[in-house]
Amino acid sequence: ATEDMDVLLETLDLQRCMMIPLASANVGSRLQEWHADSNRQRYEHIADQIDSTLRENETGLLLISERHQVQFPSDIEVFYVSPPALDEYRRWFQNWMDQQQSAAEAAKLSTENNPENGGDDGADADGSTEEHETN
Repeated sequence: ATEDMDVLLETLDLQRCMMIPLASANVGSRLQEWHADSNRQRYEHIADQIDSTLRENETGLLLISERHQVQFPSDIEVFYVSPPALDEYRRWFQNWMDQQQSAAEAAKLSTENNPENGGDDGADADGSTEEHETN
């Protein structure tokens, strides 16, 4: 097996712990350090397993997250393959993020350009406007 199950389970448990809101920044920091160390151990083990089991002129297949940190031995030729749907999703997500950022920046500029009314255009909640007479 490529994985060390104890280290994998430790990493998964730490990921779960990091999903819950924590009151202490110190605890959060220690969890992140522990998780980073566990991940490092995991990826080192995977690299060591590949190096010790894959012989010259053999082909191996590793299915792993694109965010992995496995450092492959220098004598191994690596090909990364991802399905077209993943590329399509990445482009959609990037476009969506760009739109969200543009909308947030536009809203911020609108508020900054009209500070006396906080960006209010004079319309009521229903979109109508009322004229007020002053004496």
